[in-house]
Amino acid sequence: MVIEHTISTKLLRRAYDVWSHCYDWVAPLEHGPRLEALAMAGLQPGERVADIGCGPGRVAKRMREMVGPEGFVVGIDLSHQMLRRGSGCRLEADTRQLPVANGSFDVVFSAYVLDLLPLADIPATLREIHRILRPGGRAVLLNMTKRDPSRWQLMERVYQSLPRFVVAYLLGACRPVYLLGMTKDAGFQNVERRLLRGPMPSEVVTALR
Repeated sequence: MVIEHTISTKLLRRAYDVWSHCYDWVAPLEHGPRLEALAMAGLQPGERVADIGCGPGRVAKRMREMVGPEGFVVGIDLSHQMLRRGSGCRLEADTRQLPVANGSFDVVFSAYVLDLLPLADIPATLREIHRILRPGGRAVLLNMTKRDPSRWQLMERVYQSLPRFVVAYLLGACRPVYLLGMTKDAGFQNVERRLLRGPMPSEVVTALR
């Protein structure tokens, strides 16, 4: 069971513009899983990387160190204010319609983004990730999840009971998802899922274009 929601792109952008001012308080909860997922990406010198949902760009900075001067990292985010807090090459865009040419990247890294989207929009984003990867390129998708798919968590019950604007501004609009099947349906190969344990149960789905 996965929550469907109807939070608009406009509301989500506004909420994360606000979140940008206090994101440093929340970031420690995500930092460990982000670094675990980044290690699974296996970035190599000279690779081209897209960091979708880059936020203020702390992981993107580490990516630039890993790919070196011959590589290239672009941070992509829906929130203008999040992008203002970072440095390097940055692109304001909606994940469902990326203004990027086919086959532009060796690796697409996405952390805590797909779990913000309506279920009906997740396949479109996965197809966009597939499109902008070169043949043989790698996708690394980090998202909130839950261990028992048959039961609602307390957080999910709270999520469902609150008005949409409260969900966006208080909870960040994120909720547990399962991406394994949808990633396969988007045309990816060698799709694998790993569960990360911690204060915020997360999954990392890795796949090849």
